[in-house]
Order: sequence, then structure tokens, then C-alpha cells
Amino acid sequence: MSDPYRILGVSRSASEEEIRKAYRKLAMEYHPDRGGDQEKFKEVTSAYEQIKHGNVHVNDPFSQDGFNTRADFGDFSTVFETHFNRQFRQKQPGNRDVNIVYNITLEEVFTGVNKDLQVNLPGGRKKVVNIEIPAGIKHGDKIKFPKLGDDAQSNFTPGDLYVTIKEQKHTVYQRIKDDCHVTHSIPVKIAMTGGHTEVKSIDGSAFKLTVKPGTQPGTKLRIPEAGFPIYGTKRTGNLIVVLNVVIPAIDNVNTTIEEL
Repeated sequence: MSDPYRILGVSRSASEEEIRKAYRKLAMEYHPDRGGDQEKFKEVTSAYEQIKHGNVHVNDPFSQDGFNTRADFGDFSTVFETHFNRQFRQKQPGNRDVNIVYNITLEEVFTGVNKDLQVNLPGGRKKVVNIEIPAGIKHGDKIKFPKLGDDAQSNFTPGDLYVTIKEQKHTVYQRIKDDCHVTHSIPVKIAMTGGHTEVKSIDGSAFKLTVKPGTQPGTKLRIPEAGFPIYGTKRTGNLIVVLNVVIPAIDNVNTTIEEL
């Protein structure tokens, strides 16, 4: 018969606390659910049970001084197993979640996007996933795509994919809240006498605007519901057109005055 004290790595004079700590350490090390040795786990558990229940008998050649050795551990085994199982459930092995950043363009914010992305997984693997980002999504928003994360371990449910949105700057258009702002240049003649001009939205839609006589540089014109979709609603922002009056070069001033 193997000496249970030797298996746990403690002396026969060890205190209850020392034996508890030794058992806890070995049980966590050898637990098969943590990738340990199942036979070793059974061996340390059996040794612990022998000491706990006083099953080291007088005819046991390892028994010291012929006495029946017993340590009263109460319900420690049950408490430890409950604690271990709870801790294991929280940290059980499985497929991991994956976090990525998606650099979204203003055009994609306007229309929404369905796209195939290559994702780097734990362990260096890569896989292609299909994601759909709704129109009107905000900078910094995080979208969860269930089961599109790590899937290396076939016995476990795939992890989730979390995509954080990073909005990119545009060379022409600007997003302010849900409105789309654009600077549009008009000739000085139209600004002075009035007239019409055409401006395009970020999706290429054209709008004809009426410019009143005496319009000043920086004047803002609003085109209702031509801006960005408001995420989570059926409403839409506005297209804000900021007028820039083009002053002709000095060499063309006389010609321009004659044209006026």
C-alpha cells in the first residue's frame, strides 16, 4: 500500500492546513479538466481521502508508532470541490473571443456594409468571416458577432468576434452627429445676383439649390433627410451645404465686372 502522506508530499506530523494546501495544489495540477494526469489525480484524491477518513491502519507498514492516524477535515472536501468547480467553470478551456478594429469609411457609414474580413486568431491561424455593419454606426461602437471568433477546439462552442468601429476622415465630407457637411464653391456672380447650383451628397445623389442674391461666404443651406441614417431608428440626418464664394484672381477682376 502506498503511503498517502508521501503521495501528498507532507510529513505525518503535518497540520490540517498543510495537508489541505498540499491536496489543493496537487488536485489543481493533476485535474484532467485542466489538462492534467487523470491517474495522478485519482492517486492524490485517494491519498487525501485515506487521511481524511482515518484509513491509515495499524497494520499499515507506513503507520507511525502503530497508531491509527486520522485528521478531522470536516466538510473541506465538499467545500474545495465546490470552489474548484466554480473556478474551473469560469476559466474552463475553450475557444476564445476575438477583438478587432474595423476602419469604416463615411460611405460605408452612409450605406452600411457587408464584407468578408480576414481575422487573425489565437495561435497564429487566420480565417475569413462575413460581417454586416448597419448604416449609421458610430465611431467607437462595438458589435458582437456570435461564434465568429476562435474555433480551434472542435469540442467547444466557437468564441465570439467583437468589432470596434473606427470612423475614417473623408477628404470632402464631414460627419457631425448625424448630419453630413460639405463645403460647396459658387462663383462670385451667383453669390451677388443669385442663381442656382448643384451639389452632390456622399452617395452621389445630386441636389439643385437656389442661391439668394447677396449670399455671403460661409452661408449654410440645409437639405432635409439627406444626411446619415440615425442608427437604430428610421430617421435620417440632414445634408448641410456650406457655401464658399470664389473670388476671381486680380487679373480677371475687370472681365468679371464687365460680365456683371
